[in-house]
Amino acid sequence: MRAFILDVNRLHRSDPVGAQLSRISSLGDTMEKDSVTGSGVWLRFERAARQRRRNPVNLLAEFMSDCLERWEDERLDTEIQEDARGSGHREREAVEIVRQYRRERRVRRAAS
Repeated sequence: MRAFILDVNRLHRSDPVGAQLSRISSLGDTMEKDSVTGSGVWLRFERAARQRRRNPVNLLAEFMSDCLERWEDERLDTEIQEDARGSGHREREAVEIVRQYRRERRVRRAAS
């Protein structure tokens, strides 16, 4: 469990998602982490990750990052749909705007 805390701190220095994970880790560390690491779900996850030759802590951090990104995308989709309804744009145009934004974001992320 100590490795997880250190890994989150390393992420905090290197990217914005790590900052969110670090903030989350400081809120009620003991209860959440102990309940996860002591559960059968964590043991199964750890075993499956190791079978795939992946570090379970890094895989979990990657999963959490993907989850946060998906939630942000969902929030953005909802916001754009609401804006599109008020702006007179058709939904198809709003969807294309979102896709273009996501492409640009991927290019920026790949460049950094």
